[in-house]
Amino acid sequence: MTKISDKVTAGWPIPPDVKESFVKFCAERGNLAQEDCAGALLIWQYLPAQIREYARLAAKGKKVVDDAFWEDFSKGLELGIKAQSRNRLQKLGKS
Repeated sequence: MTKISDKVTAGWPIPPDVKESFVKFCAERGNLAQEDCAGALLIWQYLPAQIREYARLAAKGKKVVDDAFWEDFSKGLELGIKAQSRNRLQKLGKS
């Protein structure tokens, strides 16, 4: 298994506006862009194929969904996280 100290540089081209937007987003939250990027790469593998395709197209400048879609997507994930947390707490209470 790779140690956390063993790191590689992502050596593929990324559209400058996508990179700048991501770095700004991370900085506004006080996070390191490199660490958040690694987390994003991990999550990417678990996203539905249609979401990955929408994101790829958006990164290429081809918006097939509007910003409201992404906001709703985020809100839906938040609701799912809250529901999962409530279910865990209920199961713990029943033990």
